[in-house]
Amino acid sequence: MEKILKSTFLKTFNISIEDFNENISSKNLKKWDSLNHIKLIINLEKNLKKKVNPGKISSLNSFKKIKKFFLSKK
Repeated sequence: MEKILKSTFLKTFNISIEDFNENISSKNLKKWDSLNHIKLIINLEKNLKKKVNPGKISSLNSFKKIKKFFLSKK
């Protein structure tokens, strides 16, 4: 699952693997704007076949939070 998460981040934000780290968040990645945030969530839902409650979307603003969220959804 982590591989899918990472791959989705790389594709959604159009960044290289060298620019990626687990501390990536909306606060430290310029490309992480509101539109790309929605694209990220949609892509993750599609790739992981798991839905995100609309009320939860805004709090999923870092790789670590997103990883923890999807790992908890079995």
